[in-house]
Amino acid sequence: MNRALLLILLVFCSTSALAEKGPKTKITGMYSNLEYIEEAGDLVGIEIYVMGRGDGYVAVVQCAGGGPGDPVVTPVVISGAEISFKLPEGQDDCGTSFSGVVSKEGLRGRFVNEIKERWIPRRKGYWE
Repeated sequence: MNRALLLILLVFCSTSALAEKGPKTKITGMYSNLEYIEEAGDLVGIEIYVMGRGDGYVAVVQCAGGGPGDPVVTPVVISGAEISFKLPEGQDDCGTSFSGVVSKEGLRGRFVNEIKERWIPRRKGYWE
């Protein structure tokens, strides 16, 4: 009986240790702080949809600083809960290189040369 208990404890401890090494936060999903400012007639913010593909992850990114910009599909680099991606030049309402940290609630990060961090909550997309 003691051997059976010992075996059960060993199995439980080893599976618990494996579970702790796995990802703690789901990276994929929609992050959006796009909002329409009725008084000004402007759409402002950013929407990022992160999804998997065969060899990693991509993001569909749309920025708005008065009106919606063209969505861009870009590869995403993920390390633990950290996420980063680059956008092509010419995205007037975004920078070119973004890095941040994902949580269950959302994404906190900034484009290079931004002083203030952006908070982009997990939620349905603006266009849904």
